[in-house]
Amino acid sequence: MIRNRRRSTAALYLAGDMLAALLAFFAAWFLRFEVGIPALTKGVPDFGVYLRLLPVILVLWPVVFYFHGLYQSRRDRSRVDEALTILLAVVVATVVLSSLQAWFRPLEPGSGDPFTFSRAFMGFYVLSCVAMVIVARVILRHLLQQMRLRGYNLQRILIIGAGALGR
Repeated sequence: MIRNRRRSTAALYLAGDMLAALLAFFAAWFLRFEVGIPALTKGVPDFGVYLRLLPVILVLWPVVFYFHGLYQSRRDRSRVDEALTILLAVVVATVVLSSLQAWFRPLEPGSGDPFTFSRAFMGFYVLSCVAMVIVARVILRHLLQQMRLRGYNLQRILIIGAGALGR
């Protein structure tokens, strides 16, 4: 029973993390190629090539987050500790993603040259992903706390005993 509750809470955090990673991807694209921070020198690349990163991100991020313990139920974890763990996990996942990009580069559309992903895009992605995952987890934690205060998902137990512990 308790294990099922932990799994459902972990599944909520997983869904929130994936939604935050997806939104961070589009935010990074918008900041880099629509707003143009910093100024574009090579023009706007094909969005379809960047979309090829999404399946890798949506598989890699939960694996790295899992191994950093972000889906384990730990009530003693402070928000600062969780935020630093998220930062570390996103940086590790980005390093793995960057190394995968170095080995498996797609071909540039229209030419036979290997395509290189924008480093500024990756920087924006890291920053926006960390911020959005932290915000998503704060919102989810608040919603779960409000639900528990209303009595949802609580299990009442009876403690029978004698002495000071039973009173």
